[in-house]
Amino acid sequence: MKKKKSEIITLVIFLVVGGIVGFFGAGFLLELDFPEELTALPVYVNYLVIIFTYLLALTVHELGHAISFARNGLSVRAVAITFFFFIKRNGRWKIEFNPNNVTFMGGIAVPDLKSVKGEEELIKHQKGYARALIAGPLASLYLWVVGSGIAVLIITISSNVYLQSTMFTFGLSLLFITLFFLGSSFIKSESAIGDFPAYNLAKKNRFFTGMQLYQYAAFSTDYEKTRRSNTYLKRYLINELSQKLKEEDTHIYTLALLETFIMEFLVGKEKEIPKVVLDYVEFIIAGEKRYSKLGQTEMGLAIIFRIIQLLYSIGDEEKAEKMYEELKVTHKQKTAMRNYFYKQIAHMFGIEDNTEFLNEKKNINISPAHGIWKVFEGYYEDEMLFNEKISLKRSS
Repeated sequence: MKKKKSEIITLVIFLVVGGIVGFFGAGFLLELDFPEELTALPVYVNYLVIIFTYLLALTVHELGHAISFARNGLSVRAVAITFFFFIKRNGRWKIEFNPNNVTFMGGIAVPDLKSVKGEEELIKHQKGYARALIAGPLASLYLWVVGSGIAVLIITISSNVYLQSTMFTFGLSLLFITLFFLGSSFIKSESAIGDFPAYNLAKKNRFFTGMQLYQYAAFSTDYEKTRRSNTYLKRYLINELSQKLKEEDTHIYTLALLETFIMEFLVGKEKEIPKVVLDYVEFIIAGEKRYSKLGQTEMGLAIIFRIIQLLYSIGDEEKAEKMYEELKVTHKQKTAMRNYFYKQIAHMFGIEDNTEFLNEKKNINISPAHGIWKVFEGYYEDEMLFNEKISLKRSS
C-alpha cells in the first residue's frame, strides 16, 4: 500500500507541480522587475499565451512520437492531445472528444501495428520502436530551441511592445514546460514509464519490445487479423517467459503478459494454456511477498483477477474462491475497474447474476489506463467474448 501511495505521489508531483511551474511560474516571473515592453500584456492574456504554449509543446511532443513511428515502418493509429483523440477509423482520420481521458493534460501516440512475421522483422521493429520513444523528448528540445530563437529575434527587432511581451511570455513559459516534459520523461514506476526509461528498455531488451508489440496489436485497425496472425511473436514471448521464470522476474510488465495469455485461453482462442504461464502463476501465488506486492497496484490487481478466473476455469475452484474472498476483504476501496472484476467473478462463480451489467459494453473496465484504451474497439473484444461465454454457461 505504501508503494502504491508513493507511485501516486510521484505522478501527482509531476502533474501538479509541473502545472504550477508552467502555468503560474511564468506568470509570477512576469510580475518581477522586467523592462516595461516585456510585461505590457494584461495578466489574463499572459495566461492564455501560457495555455497556448503548453498545447503547442504537447502537440509537438506527441507528433514527434507519431512521425517517428511512421518513418520507421510503424503506421499511426491514434494521437491523444489532452481530451482530444485524433484516431484512424475505417481508413479515415477522425477527431473525437474524450473528457474522461486519464492522460488529463498529457498525450499519447499509438502505433497501428501489423503482425510480426519473423526475427528479422522483430529486430527492425525494435529499432523503430526505440527511435519513436525517444523522438518525443527530442521534438520537445527542438521546439524549445527554435521557439526560443524566434522569441528572442522578435523581441530584438520588433518595436511593438505587445508583440514583444507576447514573445517574452511565450519564451519563458516554453522553457518551464519543456523542463517539465523532460522531467516527466524520466518517470519509472510499476504504473507508469517515461520516454527515457522506455527507450532504454526498447533499445536493449527485445522481450520488452516484443511484449509491447503483442499487446498493442489489440489497438490496431484490423485487430482481429493482427492478433490471430501474431503466431511468431507469441512463440517468441512464450520461450522468453521460460527464461524470465528461471530468473524469477516479477516486473509488472512481464507479469502483464501473463494476463494476455490467460485471457486468450479463457475466451477459447487457445485450447490449452501455455505450461510456462501455469508455472508462472504457481510461482506468484506460492510466494506471499510476491503475491502481496502484485496487489499493491491496479495493474497488479488486474493480473490477480485473471489468475483467479484461470484457476476456477481449470478446476481449482476452492483456491480461486478463497483468493476472491481474500481480495474482497483486503481491497475494499471501490474503483470502476475493481467493481467490474468483482461483478464478473461473482457471476462466473454463480454467486450473483450480473448478466445485464456484463452485457453493457460501457461497464467494461479492465485497465488503470481505461480512459485511453476505451476508444479502441479491440480493447473490448476478449471481455465481450468472455462475458458471453460465462453467461451462457450460467444459463445452462
